[in-house]
Parts: sequence; structure tokens; C-alpha cells
Amino acid sequence: MKPKVPAPKQKLIDKDMTGYLARQDENVPLAAMDNQLVEMDRDYNVMLMERIESKKQLEAKFQDIQRKI
Repeated sequence: MKPKVPAPKQKLIDKDMTGYLARQDENVPLAAMDNQLVEMDRDYNVMLMERIESKKQLEAKFQDIQRKI
């Protein structure tokens, strides 16, 4: 007889967690990594907006110099 292998745990959706919340263990490292990914995504968006703004400023400087010439 083969030993019974437990099924892999899956994150329960909110409406299903009412009766099982006490049994659901939290994966702390995974939650921390998720927070890091959210922060990195936010930082990337800020860097992208700053890059676009820098390009606009550089283009405006170029246009200004071109008009002076």
C-alpha cells in the first residue's frame, strides 16, 4: 500500500476562506516577495515617467537652441 501524499496547498479565495481561515497558514517569505514586486513595479513606473519627462525637457531645450541658431 502506497503512503498517501498530501495535496499541494492552494490559496483560498476570500469567499471560501470563512470556515478554513484558521487552517490556512501564511507563506511569509512569499508575501514579502509579493510586497517587493509591488514596490518594484511602483518604482519602475516612477522611473518611466521621469524618463519621459526628461526626454520632453531635452526636446524642448533642443527646439529652443535650434530657434536661436
